[in-house]
Amino acid sequence: MDNNECNVAAQHSRIPYLSLNSLHVRWNLSAKGIDVSSIVCPSCNNGVETKDHLFFECEVARDLWHKIPVWLDCGMLNLSSWDSFMAWLEGIRLRPLSKDRIIAVTVTCLWTLWRFRNGVSLRFFL
Repeated sequence: MDNNECNVAAQHSRIPYLSLNSLHVRWNLSAKGIDVSSIVCPSCNNGVETKDHLFFECEVARDLWHKIPVWLDCGMLNLSSWDSFMAWLEGIRLRPLSKDRIIAVTVTCLWTLWRFRNGVSLRFFL
């Protein structure tokens, strides 16, 4: 196993952790009693910022997920929630190297959406 394969395996092992509602999206922070100025998604200003909204329902996320089939030359992804994403991920039936590539792209997309959200959220504090 080379370094790239190790990195993909390490990234993939963290995905289920995100399904525990531990991600610090505005809805979760508010539900924990932390004072947030707004629970509205900072990326689109349209919808409550939950994990599902941030990664799948937000127009920024939908635009990104619609580009993946073009990049990977595969069928359209119909991801609407974290549960649908996990079911899709677990149901991929490909050779291990091909599956690792798809996982690497999807993990990168999740990370990119999170980084974009943080950039939009934190620019108000600079």
